[in-house]
Amino acid sequence: MSEFREEQPEIHMRSFRKLTDRERPLLEEHLLRVGGDDRVMRFMAGVNDDYVRTHVSRIGWPHAVVTGCFVDGTLRGAAELWFDTPMTGRCELALTVEHDFQGAGIGTELMRRALVLARNRGAETAYLACLPQNRKMQHIVEKMGRTVTTSGRGMTESEIAISGPSHMSLWQEIAGDGIGVIDSLVERMGYPRAAA
Repeated sequence: MSEFREEQPEIHMRSFRKLTDRERPLLEEHLLRVGGDDRVMRFMAGVNDDYVRTHVSRIGWPHAVVTGCFVDGTLRGAAELWFDTPMTGRCELALTVEHDFQGAGIGTELMRRALVLARNRGAETAYLACLPQNRKMQHIVEKMGRTVTTSGRGMTESEIAISGPSHMSLWQEIAGDGIGVIDSLVERMGYPRAAA
């Protein structure tokens, strides 16, 4: 059993889907709920709420793609992909999972989905930076393989190699979008659904 595995929170309904520009407030609310050490780990510094709001306001669709994990209809985790403009074959990736929902595989699934989205948009590498003490993020990165990690300047930097798009990766994104739309409708209509 991994040393990073903690007692799993009780999760009733979990769904993953891309966020739209209109759902920017959901991302802001999610990031504002992230506090203490978790906020330091996400932004690599202690930042206040105004910094978080400014960060969210700078996310520009379509040059950024945000995938969210909704638990019982509330955004509890997010993967932000930022693409260079013009495209340079590189994107930046950041993950956030609220404290009470860590240790349940949400971060790993967000990372997996984000890499599929990056692949389908022609990225050749995904860049991540985290503090050296952020072992949870480093553990998730290690699971992805094809990774070069270096340490210096007070941070750990990783480059994940990404292969080109394929029929399978395109199908994974399209299928994920369809399931995400259905899950969103189920959440809004209040129908119960079996746990994922």
